Amino acid sequence: CLFSTAISDSMEQDPKRRIAETYDAALTRLRAKNPSAVPAVVFCVASIVQSISSDEELSTLSEFCGGLPVFGYMAADDFEFSAQQVFLDGKNGGDLMALLLIAGNVRPVFEVKNLAGSRPFSRRKVTKAHDNIIQEIDGKPGREYLKDFPFIDEENRILWNYQFFVEMAGDEDNDGVPVSRALNTCDMENGEISCFANVPENSYITLMFCDDADVIASAEEALKELCAKIRSAETDDYRYSTVFIASCSLRNMFLADRKDAEGTRVREIVPPSLTVSGLYAFGEIAPTSIKNGRAVNRFHNATMTICAL
Repeated sequence: CLFSTAISDSMEQDPKRRIAETYDAALTRLRAKNPSAVPAVVFCVASIVQSISSDEELSTLSEFCGGLPVFGYMAADDFEFSAQQVFLDGKNGGDLMALLLIAGNVRPVFEVKNLAGSRPFSRRKVTKAHDNIIQEIDGKPGREYLKDFPFIDEENRILWNYQFFVEMAGDEDNDGVPVSRALNTCDMENGEISCFANVPENSYITLMFCDDADVIASAEEALKELCAKIRSAETDDYRYSTVFIASCSLRNMFLADRKDAEGTRVREIVPPSLTVSGLYAFGEIAPTSIKNGRAVNRFHNATMTICAL
């Protein structure tokens, strides 16, 4: 395999151009090693910045890399949303993106497991939204939707414990796999709900309630399904050796005093022949499917995402 890396300048100004420049720099370094090298997977560590949403960061990168599978995460900072740092080759900052391209004999497999929960509630349509702000659901202010659920205190505007599962509509890249969207806050005056990631208009949403048992169950399912994928993909001339995991910080919060639960499941389920590295992040990046050589890369919340090489 061949590897190349690059890190952006500040993305606060003209972020899409910065992302394009960073990918081009990594690709140029890869081609300097072998002019015919073709990247097979992109690893991305990015920052939350005001000038561009996390979803747009990913969609921009996916566009410039031609639909390659992208795996990575948004750097975390204990929920301050401003103190994260991304660093590479002596350069660091809170508004940067770092990329790693891998080419050669590499056949990545991925697993994405939402924090599905066991208590689903009504499925509704987002009729008005802008980026990560839900303005109306079924033609009514977002707060009216929340009033349907007696366990959500109207005075409690912090909504981290509740997830949306979104069925994208009108998106040509949608593969039909629901993605998780964590609520952040609700403005009771104007009725708008802010989320940690974008929710498009005409999406269908289902509100789920989750707890520590749901986190553990989804981790077990993800790891077992990954191991099955590895067994199916291995051949006489290709053996998997390395597993990377990005799990959402919200999952760790839901675990409360069972903080070691996901790590324990990794140790119990993943064969000792595989080296595992993982972390908790603000948002996870992983494809939900790969069709006709193009990955459907998605930005996830409250999800365990895994890549095996």
